[in-house]
Amino acid sequence: MRLRGWTAAVMLTLVGCSTGPVEAPAPGAQISRDLAEGQRVYTLHCARCHGPDGKDETYPFIARLDGIGKRHTPEEILEATWASGFVSRDSFTPDEQRCLGLYVATL
Repeated sequence: MRLRGWTAAVMLTLVGCSTGPVEAPAPGAQISRDLAEGQRVYTLHCARCHGPDGKDETYPFIARLDGIGKRHTPEEILEATWASGFVSRDSFTPDEQRCLGLYVATL
């Protein structure tokens, strides 16, 4: 049986009430946690050469990272990181990789 309109909304509400409220974290909260984790990884592993804001060019053969998120996706940023050969993908967990890519894209 297919429900439409307000009947479907009422049924979904009743089902939700009978099983108790399900609270998922707000999307903004998860993104904030991911960015904070990415900043932690960046500060620990990358800031020494790239600078805290990604603008440092004093380390030999270093690339500026500021504005990189305007040109590349977080995934492309990570692929370029691994392609450089200087950093191994195995140095980071998949979650750290994802968070790092998100954070670097904000520089």
